[in-house]
Amino acid sequence: MKDLTLFAAVGLLTLLLTGCGASKTSNFVETSRGVDPGVNYGNNYLLGECNRVKMPTMSLTGQIGTYYDALTMKYSADKLTLNLTSVPAEIYTSSTLQFKFYRWFERVGGSKQLNTLPVRFQFFDKLTGTKTPANGVDNLSKATMNAARAAFGSSWLNVKTNEFFERTQILLTGVDMQYDAITIAMYDTSSGQNSAVSQGDILLPPFYSNPNVYRQITPVPNLYNLHPNIALTGSNSSERDYHQLIEDICHELAGIGARIPASAQEPKSITQKIWGRILDSLESVLGFHLTF
Repeated sequence: MKDLTLFAAVGLLTLLLTGCGASKTSNFVETSRGVDPGVNYGNNYLLGECNRVKMPTMSLTGQIGTYYDALTMKYSADKLTLNLTSVPAEIYTSSTLQFKFYRWFERVGGSKQLNTLPVRFQFFDKLTGTKTPANGVDNLSKATMNAARAAFGSSWLNVKTNEFFERTQILLTGVDMQYDAITIAMYDTSSGQNSAVSQGDILLPPFYSNPNVYRQITPVPNLYNLHPNIALTGSNSSERDYHQLIEDICHELAGIGARIPASAQEPKSITQKIWGRILDSLESVLGFHLTF
């Protein structure tokens, strides 16, 4: 992605314009997580592809969403994009603070099945498209962040330490459709304890946007209580209304209306600046953020 030529980029944009409509929709996703693939639940239920991260006890906020290959626009069911908009300040200075992500599913209430191997992930540079490291890491910490900065190279010379997540996203791997949620766990290795000092759960997309439908099909309290529209259960909202609320989260994840601060960007040539203007114009038409 980092070496994408102008010709290839134009080809991709043409594909987006002719094949995907004005915004990224659920057309590439076939079903919700946590359901029996052999059962036809109907085709009138709209799927949500994003969720919010909101964990005040760990000072974590952001969004998580489905992942599409930037070149093929094909949906990758075993990957998710995590965008963190706030993190504890200590993550930049402490050598003992770290976060890990754990996959789990629950088909029957009270029988949560946790994969004790932490999820491996890559850091994704929003500006260049570069991913690192090749084999991923299993914890978010000062050490793994510093290694990513070094791997990203000279384009990061002007990026301040506390601007790390303004320039990067996290690409979670191995989160197959069998998993319904992830637990984000925070550890302090200085304590010598293996248990997390704090943790929280997130319902993984895709899922049915309508919380009434999701609750009916997935009658597991540990899951439907994580649904971002749970507070609207039993309301008179339409299927489209529920879906739009999830789409709003996707817009936040895509960065619509937001830009990487100038200090976090590498210097651009005249050609890059012109191409950037073209991308800005196309973003307003497509309805989601483009990164090349």
